[in-house]
Amino acid sequence: MTTEGRPVCFVGIGSPHGDDVAGWLVAEGLRQRQLPGWEVHSAATPIDLLDWVRPDCPLWVADACRGDHGATGWQVWAWPGADHEVIWGGGTHDFSLPAVLTLAQRLGRLPADVRLWGIWGRDFAAGNRAGDQLAIVVERVVEGIVEAWGRGDTRPGVSVDDTPGVAHA
Repeated sequence: MTTEGRPVCFVGIGSPHGDDVAGWLVAEGLRQRQLPGWEVHSAATPIDLLDWVRPDCPLWVADACRGDHGATGWQVWAWPGADHEVIWGGGTHDFSLPAVLTLAQRLGRLPADVRLWGIWGRDFAAGNRAGDQLAIVVERVVEGIVEAWGRGDTRPGVSVDDTPGVAHA
């Protein structure tokens, strides 16, 4: 089974607050690529992805994470995974990403291929601009997503950088 040529539902989660814009920037980068069959959405909260997710279409999500490295890296996980509560829990959104994915699964709407791209950031304060390194990291994430899709990568999570202590923004 390959992903190339198959539609992908991609959701970039974010806000205008500092590095939290990362998910939106990834979504915009994918929109510019005009990948055939892709549905690319931007969401202000994880619960919004329930408007688009369906069991027959892979769901790939990008969102900012808190980490000690600022906007210098990212990591990819497959859902479900044992460490998502630690990594993604306690967010600034109404519903955490793990809670929304669990709900979608219980509703029978979650596809078999769910991947999460966590982009590390440092500053999430209201009114602040994204860090200088974020644009570089976002472009690398976009390239990685396109490459994974193009080679039909259906492996569970591929760790790009496994620095511990990451928490959802």
